[in-house]
Amino acid sequence: MATTRDEEVLPPSPCPKAYSDLMGPNISCQSASTLAQFRVPWYIIQKLVAQEYLTSKELAERWLDKAEARTNSPADLEFKSDVGPKYTPDKVKLYALRISHAVEEAIGQKKTTLAQSLEDLPKEKRAIQEKDRCTLLAQVKAQHNIPQADMPTRSQQGSDKYLALQYLEISRGHIGDFHITKIAPWKTDHSKQQRTVNKKASEVDTHGYSKTVEEEYTPPPKDMDQWKLTMTVFRWTLLMALSAFPEHTHLQITKKELDAYYDWLYGNEIAQRLNNPPTMAKLRWAERQAWSKITDILWDERHEGTTLPQAITKVKGLTLWWNDLLSEKAYNYDTYTQNHTPKGGGKDKSKSKDKSKSKGKDKGKPNGKSSQGNHSYTKGTVTANASYGHSDRPPTTNTPIKCTLNNFYNGDSPNGKPYCKNFHLRTCPGGCGRTHNCPYDNNGIPCNARPGNCNHRWQ
Repeated sequence: MATTRDEEVLPPSPCPKAYSDLMGPNISCQSASTLAQFRVPWYIIQKLVAQEYLTSKELAERWLDKAEARTNSPADLEFKSDVGPKYTPDKVKLYALRISHAVEEAIGQKKTTLAQSLEDLPKEKRAIQEKDRCTLLAQVKAQHNIPQADMPTRSQQGSDKYLALQYLEISRGHIGDFHITKIAPWKTDHSKQQRTVNKKASEVDTHGYSKTVEEEYTPPPKDMDQWKLTMTVFRWTLLMALSAFPEHTHLQITKKELDAYYDWLYGNEIAQRLNNPPTMAKLRWAERQAWSKITDILWDERHEGTTLPQAITKVKGLTLWWNDLLSEKAYNYDTYTQNHTPKGGGKDKSKSKDKSKSKGKDKGKPNGKSSQGNHSYTKGTVTANASYGHSDRPPTTNTPIKCTLNNFYNGDSPNGKPYCKNFHLRTCPGGCGRTHNCPYDNNGIPCNARPGNCNHRWQ
């Protein structure tokens, strides 16, 4: 029989025999050890063990988050002062606080395990399991107070692979800026012809070897309904991934704020503007460009405490930037949309079929300039405003410095993104989420020049 004094015994003092007998071998279970680490009384620990919450994962999910644990644990574990004369109100507050810290620790261990397990897998095998998806959905529902009827359907959630990609990026403290073809639904909506397929792609692994893998691919939306459904998938996936990392306070955004931004995007300001309304190709590209701008603002102003809603507000206010983005000429700068060249657009129809007329000229480069994309360099010369497509390599130079994989900088770039090996050593299919700046390792410091603005050439 436990005495009143036994209720005051805290780790690292030995557990009173009455409580150790009740717990038996479970006295050394993960949840008990975590609570003991934060000096929660043995009386309270044995109450949790009696409810059969034995593992760290079960402790992490006993309450939705640390705030709920702090509020509800006194009643749930029967140490609230008005239930019985166990502890004074001050002690109740203290022990509830310690339990919330233990829950936070358990949640962190769980997230670290999931994020680490995804990191350790090859890219083509990274996927969220259904049990983890259910946890994320429950967290979103509680955090945003969403009625069950308004929760996302299967076709409105991201696929296992896309959700894993966004989850990993959020775990690193920034939002994943992915190509629109990466935003795949969990279940294909055949009525809207949004069919996800596996597409073969070539990539260079961590050891520098090229291999062919299958990656998830969703064709870019062709009409407003398809585009809005794709954006719905993006928004729900973002909210689900953010719900797992409340510690990244600068990234937190409410569903209401996110919906308001897209209502603005769909409205008269952008999608339905009367003056020069944008095409679907421009809309889907501009939306991705806007998120690139948002993530840039978050990175550049991280020391100023700029939050995601504030960054979105700033981008909405860039009227001239939006006008330039949606102008007639803007689509020539599209490097985010795969296969954006219209059918037959890759051919120079103005070029005569008579080969004799082009004798002495550089094929495909009338007037000494490139005819594709927005390349504005001539042979051996690079202009400062050159723009490069998703599969381009930096142009030639008169004084190249030949670089190999041994010269590749293995750390992240100054903007926090890893360097893309495919772009420099082979070709990049685009939407990789990595930077294409120069990764030449100069005594532990990356060159980081824009593509073509330095003499480093990779082979």
